[in-house]
Amino acid sequence: MITKRRVILGVVTATLVLLAGWWMVEATEPPATDVTVAALPPALPEPIAPSTGPVAAAEPNADTTTPAPPASVAPQPQPVIALPVPQPPPAAPLVEQDAAWLPPTRTDKVFDLNGNGRVEADEQERAGELLERSHQFASNRSPDGVYPMLKATFRGEGKLFRAIDADADGALTEREFLAFEADSIRQLRRFDQNADGALTLNEFGHLKSRFDYLDEDHDGELYAWEITLMRGRGKW
Repeated sequence: MITKRRVILGVVTATLVLLAGWWMVEATEPPATDVTVAALPPALPEPIAPSTGPVAAAEPNADTTTPAPPASVAPQPQPVIALPVPQPPPAAPLVEQDAAWLPPTRTDKVFDLNGNGRVEADEQERAGELLERSHQFASNRSPDGVYPMLKATFRGEGKLFRAIDADADGALTEREFLAFEADSIRQLRRFDQNADGALTLNEFGHLKSRFDYLDEDHDGELYAWEITLMRGRGKW
């Protein structure tokens, strides 16, 4: 019985000792203070140094969205540029004008008998005949037998001279005669059915009296030179 009391008394004593110790600790601690910590500004990102090496491949989870292209700008209207008004060419210098007095070559456009803009091989061959005819005309109509022939010294009818003198300058050049003669050849070809360069009465298709009048040498055929004479007289 005495032992049981001692045990109880010891437990109570120990409990009191613990309570006394706890109370002493609480009494010695300083009161808690309310400390408010000011919010710090967010940390700035560190600058990224420019890379001089190869660009690393993007990670699988990286945002690779392509930025939208800039909006297209409507084209601005171009200013209207006024084109220069074409002006007529100036008068040819004297050197080029003098070229009209020179004898034409066999490729000169005056020998373009069919009017296709080219001097074909057969036309170049015919050019020899025309040049020979031109020389004969100058020998018969000019005192010195050369071109240009002046109206005052022309041996022939004035009507024929005026018909051939295309620019009416009073001087008949070889090119003017050849152009007139070539036109006579074109008119002959309109009736020349067998293309032999001469017209018979059947090809001419008019009265025999008319044919005989045009047949200057009375050989039964009409040639280009005879058509030239009749055109000059106003009888063709």
